[in-house]
Amino acid sequence: MSSSKPVVDLMTLTGLAPSGVTAHRFVGFDDAQASVAGQKIKGVARSNAASAENFPIGVKGTDIVETGGVFAIGDDVISDASGRAVKASASAPATVTAITKANPGVVTAVAHGFLTGDVVAFTDVAGMVELNQNSYVATVLTADTFSIGINTTSLTTYTSGGLAHRVGPRQHVGGTALEASSGTGKFVEILR
Repeated sequence: MSSSKPVVDLMTLTGLAPSGVTAHRFVGFDDAQASVAGQKIKGVARSNAASAENFPIGVKGTDIVETGGVFAIGDDVISDASGRAVKASASAPATVTAITKANPGVVTAVAHGFLTGDVVAFTDVAGMVELNQNSYVATVLTADTFSIGINTTSLTTYTSGGLAHRVGPRQHVGGTALEASSGTGKFVEILR
């Protein structure tokens, strides 16, 4: 893809590709193309690179990224599992349906939308009320479960209900969309 759109380059770093990198996709701090949805991003590859080849990484400014889905102008975007830009999940609270007594405790909340590293606060939990009004760092296990990094074996047994709320800004947002994306495989401008 050759874009005629100019980028505003405030900072570009040189990366050494540990394996092939595709231009206009997110790159992690290891200089590899992003391969985990929501991972922390170093920048955007500005050219293709073969293994052991140097390549420019746009770190600050604007960049053109390949999209992996639909999003609107102003949406925060994160990496999908292929390094493409997708809309960051909404911050609506997730409904809790179970919490284990384990080390670490595991929370079930169908389609919770959290990413590893999100800070999650609980409200309205019945039984394991010790979690209410407290915040924990989530480690995503599946689309429906995450651990909270504390030993819950000595807490009261969970009985029902509860909401898990993402609190604070995400540290791994890849940028903010300056153009809308109508689907996968489009190329749009983002602000990093």
